[in-house]
Parts: sequence; C-alpha cells; structure tokens
Amino acid sequence: MLKVDITDDMVKRARDISNPEKQFNQNKIGRRANLTGALGEIVVGDFLKVTPHVYKSFKEMYDYDINYKDIKIEVKTKLVSREPKPFYDCSIFGYNPHQKCDQYWFVNLNKNLTHAFILGYISKDEFKQKAVFYKAGTNRGNLVYKWDNYVVKAYDLNDPIFIRD
Repeated sequence: MLKVDITDDMVKRARDISNPEKQFNQNKIGRRANLTGALGEIVVGDFLKVTPHVYKSFKEMYDYDINYKDIKIEVKTKLVSREPKPFYDCSIFGYNPHQKCDQYWFVNLNKNLTHAFILGYISKDEFKQKAVFYKAGTNRGNLVYKWDNYVVKAYDLNDPIFIRD
C-alpha cells in the first residue's frame, strides 16, 4: 500500500474532469462520487505518470479509466475516515463485472482529501477467481452492504510499486 499526499493541483484537475453537474446511474453515493472517483483516477494516473482517459462516450467511461502501456485500468475509489488495513474489503458493485478493463486498482481517500492510499491492483481475471459475492443487506460485522458487491481483501492485491518502470 502506498500513501500519497493529495495536492491542491490534484483536486483541481479532479474537479475539471469530474462532471460535477451530472449524476450518473452507476454512482450509488450521488454527485460526490464524481469528485471521489476522478481524484482516485488522478492519484493512480500521477503514480503511473499517465493522464487519465478522456472519454468520448458514456460507454468508454463505464469500461475503464486509464490506459497504461495498453493495459486498461479501472480505478475503484472509496472515501474513508482512517488509514486502511490489509484486511479491508476492496469491492466492485454487483453490476460491474462486465467492464472491459484488464485491471482493477483500489484507492482510498481520507475524507478531508489530504491523503490517498493506493491499496494495490489485481487483474480482472484474478479478481473474478478470488472475489466473494455478497448480496445487498449482508452484515459483515461492522459493515452492512447496501448493494450487491464482489469483494477481495486488500492483502489479495498486487503491490503497485512493482508495476512502474
């Protein structure tokens, strides 16, 4: 897991690409999901030294966020109130397993947007093999899923430090 300082410039660039006036059906937490997701994309893009994908259509936006050396990356970002632990859930919504991406990257942002945590990445195929499906309403102790989710643990992810040249 990598801890990244979030700069004002990163937040500005995220705002520029976040479509704040729109609320897309796939965003279950409303308009704030646009900025959260965009900032996660900026964090991963800056780490990989690439610009997040500029979408030509809604379909492209749905399938992946970043193209890195011909690897289509979908970034999944969550707001958190504390630093993540290796046993934390990394999830995608139940309706998302058909995205045309090669890898999922998981990012947590602290709620005051001063730090991001790149938890790691996993290939789509490996995610499908390892993920456990939880129906909406499943109680996992300190968490009740509001929507269907496919879940792997943060410790199942690959360390991002090994992907960059």
